[in-house]
Amino acid sequence: MKSVNFNSAYQKQKDCTQRKNITAYKVGASNHRSANFFGYEGILLGGLDNSCIYGDKVAKNYRVAEAEIITKILITDCGTNYDVIDHFIGIECPNVVLPNPGGSPFICIADNCSAGDLLVFQKLHHLDFERVSVYANCELLTSGVMSNLKYSITNIVNEAFRIIKEFDLPLESREIFIATGGITDTFSLSANSQVEIRCE
Repeated sequence: MKSVNFNSAYQKQKDCTQRKNITAYKVGASNHRSANFFGYEGILLGGLDNSCIYGDKVAKNYRVAEAEIITKILITDCGTNYDVIDHFIGIECPNVVLPNPGGSPFICIADNCSAGDLLVFQKLHHLDFERVSVYANCELLTSGVMSNLKYSITNIVNEAFRIIKEFDLPLESREIFIATGGITDTFSLSANSQVEIRCE
């Protein structure tokens, strides 16, 4: 993955997140659509406060959401390595604060990668599937394929961990979630919707 000097951008992000209870990171630029928008060969990260992580209940209205693989890792060896604990299917709901119509990766990072809420649905026993479909109240909202991701889940998690270490990004737990990037197109969700995500 491409190496660019993002020191100042991640420092701005840390200024906002270091006082928060960061227990998850969301990944940007990992699917073909967002990589093209940002014009960047690599991934970008934003930290999520623990209060922004939910189970499979939709407690709010979300104008923008997308289905993602969420990997839970355990940081080991005094922060130098990690083990994968589980994979989940879930929904990431961005929250754009800084306008970024030109697709600047520096603005994206400074905006905490538009980190919003993370909805963690069911545990996945394997990643050997091709299609993800999202239903709300028994109606199909959207579907997508795993090949929408530009990199493998393993490569995305490895790179996310490398970035966390390189820029000394805040972590409040040895167990963290990494939302690996959108598999589906974006969709909206209404509060109290009954959501089902099928992996086939």
